[in-house]
Amino acid sequence: MIRAFKTDLDMLIIIFSIAFLAVLPTIYNNYFFINSLFLASIYMISSTAWNILGGYTGLTSFGHAAFFGLGAYVLTISYNAGISPWLGILIAGLVPSIFALTISPPLLRLKGHWFALASIAVAEALKLFFNNWEYVGGARGIELSRREYSIYWIYFVEPTSYNYIALIFTAASIVSMQAIVRSRIGYYLQSIRESEETAMSVGIDPFRYKAIAMVISAFFTGVSGALYALRYRYVDPFSTMDLFISVQICLIAIVGGVYSFSGPMLGALTIVPIAEYFRAFIGGAYGARFFGIHLLVYGLVLLCLSLYAPGGIIDAIRKRLPRPIASRA
Repeated sequence: MIRAFKTDLDMLIIIFSIAFLAVLPTIYNNYFFINSLFLASIYMISSTAWNILGGYTGLTSFGHAAFFGLGAYVLTISYNAGISPWLGILIAGLVPSIFALTISPPLLRLKGHWFALASIAVAEALKLFFNNWEYVGGARGIELSRREYSIYWIYFVEPTSYNYIALIFTAASIVSMQAIVRSRIGYYLQSIRESEETAMSVGIDPFRYKAIAMVISAFFTGVSGALYALRYRYVDPFSTMDLFISVQICLIAIVGGVYSFSGPMLGALTIVPIAEYFRAFIGGAYGARFFGIHLLVYGLVLLCLSLYAPGGIIDAIRKRLPRPIASRA
């Protein structure tokens, strides 16, 4: 497993992030804190998945809310049908993957800002579909049915228990995606990002491997959406498919640093708790006057990073390391 990680620095940060998420809920048993760490866990998965497409392949997507929301809805439907959520999470990853494979032929013929705009259009179209699909409640949304409290149904009294379930899937997802990126597929994706013409000259099919990247990215984003549904027991088009979710997934990866698996993890640990604090305490305390203040936080963080650390948090850390370590990082 160790050889799957790119560098000592990456592995150190990933281990620290997992340990941080595992230990802190036992020290600070506060609902807001527990909830922020849970959101950080699932955004680690989705932002790392986005990084496979946006960072390693070079396709900037603003439509990952489609995969996130689709995973949440698939989990909810399967859960209410009596299917174990352990199997439901897998299905919630597979369905967005199939959806990604279906839309890839027209979408992957586009490049640059055209691809980004098309990804938004797809996500908004899917959101509109679920908003009008009465089987899943339409705009009202749908709740997960009540089950007996058990690990089989991933239904708990204590919110902390959901954090550890999310942590298991976060660790497994990060290791799996890192292994994929360090495989031949990952090298092909990076060569396509640098130059499609050069990749084609050595026998790499850009369309095929971009489609593979999209399918992998959709799978893990769907898994994160399923975990969201399990924790909050309710999904609707706005909370799971809104454009802001796509932007947040993308922004976390950029703030942490693309081209690195530790970057999105650092981004999630930094951005999510701060934004949640402003949303819950500042926005909540002052009502409508400060509604959406967490969006301002995202903008300020992005502005500061673009000025002082354009490569993201991970790049800023690397530049401050001693040269021998930085060269390995």
